[in-house]
Amino acid sequence: MRIKFGEWTDDDVVVLELSETEWRVSDLRRREADGMAVVGFVQRAEDRFEAIAVQEPGQTAEFSDLVAAVHYLERYCVEDEPELPELRPTGTGGI
Repeated sequence: MRIKFGEWTDDDVVVLELSETEWRVSDLRRREADGMAVVGFVQRAEDRFEAIAVQEPGQTAEFSDLVAAVHYLERYCVEDEPELPELRPTGTGGI
């Protein structure tokens, strides 16, 4: 998975600085329009970085640097969707 710090790009995961101590982590493979792209937030608190996943509100994980916190949030990103086999009718009979 590729990570891009800064502005929105075509990369899978984007980290956007909201303030000097806060970042939003988004997965661009999700729908951006309704907020589904947001995976979580990272907040710097003194000498640590707290990662908060949108799917687990109220729970935080602490890390020594921003990159480690972002990698933690990657687990909430969507996986590449597997190709599904083509469905074919198995018979012509009714119910």
